[in-house]
Amino acid sequence: MPKIMASKLLPPYAGANLIERPRLVELLSRAGQRKATILTAPAGYGKTVLMVQLAAASKKPLVWYQLDDYDNDPAVFMQYLVAGIQQHYPAFGKDALLLVAQSGVAPRLRLLVTTVVNGLEKQAPGGLVIALDDYQVISEPVLHSFIEELLRHLPAGVQIVIASRTVLPLPLSRLNLRGEVCTVGWEELRFTRQEIGVFLARSRGETADEAIAAVERKTAGWPAALGLLGNSSATVAEFLADQGAQKIYDYLAVEVFDRQPEAVRTFLCGSSVLEEITPALCDQLLERTDSRAMLGFLEKQQLFLIPLAGKRQAYRYHDLLREFLRDRLGPERQTLLCRAGLLARQAGELESAVEYLTAAGAYEELPAVIKEAGNKTFGRGQWQTVARWLESLPAATLAADPWLALYRAKVEVYRGRLDEAENWLNQIARLSGGGEQANLPECWLLQARIMRCRGRYTESLALLTQITQQMSEEEITQRFDLPMEKSLCLLMSGQLDQAEAELTAAIASAELNGDNYGIAHLLEGLGNIYCAQGQYPQSLQTFQKAVEISPERILPSYYMQDGISFIYYDWGEWERAFDYAKRNVAIKENFGLTEVLPSAYVQLAILYSGRNEWEPAEKYFNMATDLLRRNSSESFYLALNLIYLADCLCLQGRWSEARIKVEEALAEARPQGGISLAICQAMAAMIFFHTGDVCGGKDLLAAATRDCEQMGLKRGQSFVYTYQALLSVYEGNPAAARKWAEKAFPLLARINFQQIFLNRPKMLQPVLKIGLEKGYEVPFVQRVLVRLGEQTLGLLDGLAGHADPAVRRRTIAPLAEIGGSRAQETIRR
Repeated sequence: MPKIMASKLLPPYAGANLIERPRLVELLSRAGQRKATILTAPAGYGKTVLMVQLAAASKKPLVWYQLDDYDNDPAVFMQYLVAGIQQHYPAFGKDALLLVAQSGVAPRLRLLVTTVVNGLEKQAPGGLVIALDDYQVISEPVLHSFIEELLRHLPAGVQIVIASRTVLPLPLSRLNLRGEVCTVGWEELRFTRQEIGVFLARSRGETADEAIAAVERKTAGWPAALGLLGNSSATVAEFLADQGAQKIYDYLAVEVFDRQPEAVRTFLCGSSVLEEITPALCDQLLERTDSRAMLGFLEKQQLFLIPLAGKRQAYRYHDLLREFLRDRLGPERQTLLCRAGLLARQAGELESAVEYLTAAGAYEELPAVIKEAGNKTFGRGQWQTVARWLESLPAATLAADPWLALYRAKVEVYRGRLDEAENWLNQIARLSGGGEQANLPECWLLQARIMRCRGRYTESLALLTQITQQMSEEEITQRFDLPMEKSLCLLMSGQLDQAEAELTAAIASAELNGDNYGIAHLLEGLGNIYCAQGQYPQSLQTFQKAVEISPERILPSYYMQDGISFIYYDWGEWERAFDYAKRNVAIKENFGLTEVLPSAYVQLAILYSGRNEWEPAEKYFNMATDLLRRNSSESFYLALNLIYLADCLCLQGRWSEARIKVEEALAEARPQGGISLAICQAMAAMIFFHTGDVCGGKDLLAAATRDCEQMGLKRGQSFVYTYQALLSVYEGNPAAARKWAEKAFPLLARINFQQIFLNRPKMLQPVLKIGLEKGYEVPFVQRVLVRLGEQTLGLLDGLAGHADPAVRRRTIAPLAEIGGSRAQETIRR
């Protein structure tokens, strides 16, 4: 027999940069009483390193056996196995080797297994771990049979750990049924985000969440790539961008690609252009008939082929392998990508077709496919995808095609750039020469949206009516964008009941059509109307229903999340309001949702202002103003932003600056009318009073009261009634003050509008006093007084001595809850 190569029986050196993986060690340690642990994964998944860690964590002696092609000789295999065990138990295996020398392994396999098992039981009573690394090199059936029999009869305490790049050709079903085998695959072996964070912190001192996320996206937790990063002198960004690619490619070439037969390498490269790999698609793309068998081979060999969840015989390659394979294709890459795009188009998979053709640079075929795919993609709210497609086309191509120009105009609206959008609509009109093409319903719908954004609600509604007159009933019921746009116009112009009816009917149609995406949009819009009507609980329920039915499990239009934050703000639940507002800003910034970003900034600014945090409040107010004015967009939100900024300045006592912003807000709101004007008038009235224009303030407050009542704006009504009551107090008219307070408190209580008093506790104490004296919505008034705390003790002290015993009783509860020695003394009196 040949001499033993000692290095094959030594576990590899783990290295100083080894990252401990307690998650996996614990997982395998729990399997310590099982007969076998099987690690199967492609190259570079840390199988060997994990076995070293497991051995270090085990208290049992370790037999390490590094397998190679020469070990397919059964005699050589037995010689190394026995030699490894003899390192711990020198008397082991002499009879087994004698049996092999006399008759080989195959003829007397059962006797050989019996001899080995008996020897282990006798020599290793305390147990033993036998590690077989790179088992995929073993192809000799006799050795597979030996391992199978050995596993079935291993004595207690002895465990075999096998690492392989391919699925083991061993019938382990009986052992699995008895729970005697623990199998760990590539999904368990890849690094989790937490493990990537630990690795980067220890190896690079990098702890930023952005870097951890970038590494996870690039490597998908592949340990080999992380190891190359750990040994690189490049920064994380440099490694991910360029410098790490060649090292990863070199590893894949040596450890994976070059080891495959030529036919497999050809298939791997050709199929790498596909986002989703199926046998049928590979046959069509590569003009072959054996793709099913080839994919079965790759799956068995675990060559970075990842099955897609919920799909039968559908796969994708690991991203790094895919990049490597595409890099190997050369000029053929463009041809295959173009062919894949045409196949996808034939199959009706238009978005995939666009992606393939874009990657191929097939600019002749691309415009037609983008035109086909655009409407569906916009309909799912994926306008950024369409924007990316359009950016791949030459500007002249866009300008020459009415549909592509329309898509570009839509993208500009989503970006909040209304002037640019109108330029593209004008280009469409020039292309058609004023003919039928310029009158496309889609162009009109976009124009109506631009009008609505500029506060021209009447014109927008008229244009929407023209659109519906040119469409069939069936076309109208299959679209949610028309009723959505119409309801927004109706809402912003103050026609809340009509807006609600429009959306209710549209939701019924969408439900009949099974359009969950449309239903989610429409429900979200309905939730916003309920919010404006002061039906806060119903609004939140509707928003939640929209989230549940949305395919993406988010609110699709991104507007209404501002409404959720505002509801919690009105309720005085600042932390929940802040959570929604900050998350909303982050979502819109990350997705580049410029059109709706100002509304999120305004909401966050209002919250900061409500907590007297003036610097961040003004920062976000100014950011919203800059965006809105730079892009000539959403006059509705510009007016609201200016009036709430004026309120923020007012709260700081900066009355002159506040008056300037009030005038700007009113100038922006007056041409629009509707909700924005009602809100601006109501809030402006107070600032007019404080800057000496009492008559102007009274006129504004009267106009706001009339408009809020006509529109059914419950929150607005409660606001103006409260300030009408306060004005009556200041004017020395207690009867009028009581009348307005009697109207205000039922609405305030209904929507739980605590924030109006939390913002200006001293100013509005006279109104709270009326509420407690007259018994208007007492539980609500008491809740507000308790929230305000000790700053209301002066008011409560006075009411505790009221001549009416009912008033005294209503006063005791908040006094007792506020507590303190002063409150207790008042209660005792």
